[in-house]
Parts: sequence; structure tokens; C-alpha cells
Amino acid sequence: IIVASDSDYTPLAREWRNMGKEVIGIGRKLTKESYRASCTKFIYVENIFNKEEETDIESNDIVSLDKILDVIKTVLNENNGMAQLSVTVESIRKTYTDFDVRNYGYQKALDFFKNAFKELNITEEKKNSYFISYKPKEKKEEKNKDNKSSKKRDNKKGKKQPKKTKPKGIKEAVIPQKIENIDDDLKDD
Repeated sequence: IIVASDSDYTPLAREWRNMGKEVIGIGRKLTKESYRASCTKFIYVENIFNKEEETDIESNDIVSLDKILDVIKTVLNENNGMAQLSVTVESIRKTYTDFDVRNYGYQKALDFFKNAFKELNITEEKKNSYFISYKPKEKKEEKNKDNKSSKKRDNKKGKKQPKKTKPKGIKEAVIPQKIENIDDDLKDD
């Protein structure tokens, strides 16, 4: 742990990280990016001492929500659309070493993710074990599908053709005519 805001500690932090050590830096908001990035994790002193007061960190000093969302999307894509909240937070911290939810006015990561990213679902699988996933797409797509189906039905109203159904995933050209006739024969019985 290096408690300093001086960028002269950058080579030391890099050397320790190269040796496989976890380097936690603690310093003021004016700490240079090169030093913050050299640490495994960087904590602003203002966040430690101002728990009840709003932090004095300017918005241009913190990681943008868009950049955080990019990391979240990467984590979700690598984990088939669902990842533990703790794994997601650690991935963000690996990418942006000065990431801290207190920079955004939250005390808990859970509250930050629930409020900052409306396009994500957060579920509790076990007690205090939270998972992040994408929210299901809105029903607009289903409405569009319903509108397209009704338009097709309206176009075919004047024509007396039996509605053909085909198994999902099989192209119509692959289904022999005889199988369709057998199905029709079975329906009559």
C-alpha cells in the first residue's frame, strides 16, 4: 500500500506490479493518471474521509459511465450474458484502477449498478450473491412481429390457401411434399 499523491512513486508501483504484487494506492484527487494506472487499485482519500459529505471529485476526474458499460458488456459477453456483480466490479477495477462507486455518490456497488445502468438486470441468486445480466428486449419487437403477421394474413385474405406450418429451423424446400400429406391424412382421422 502506497499512501501518497506524488507521481514519483509510479516506478515503484510498476516494479511491484511486475513482481506480481497487488499495489493499492491511496491519494488525493489531483494524483496523476500515470501513478493511478500503475497501481492495482487506487482509492481517493476524499472518499475515505467524506463518507457522509459529497466527494469533491470533479466529473472529469472519474471514469465515464459509457466506459464502465463497455467493460460490463465485455464481461457479460464472456460469461454467456450473466456474471457475478463482484466479478464485474473486479473487471472494472482491473481496467480502471481508480474506479470506486463512491466517486458517483454511492456507498454500495449494488445501488450504483441498479441506478446507473437501467439496461441491466440485477438478481440475487443466493443471499448476498448478486448477478448482472441484460434486461430482456422490450416487447416492441414482438409487436412488430405481430404487425407483420397480421399484414401477411390481410394480404392472403382473398386467397384460399391452407396455412402451412414448418418445423422450426428447417427450410421449406427440404420438407418433402409426402410428409405434409401424411400430416393432413392424420388430422382427418
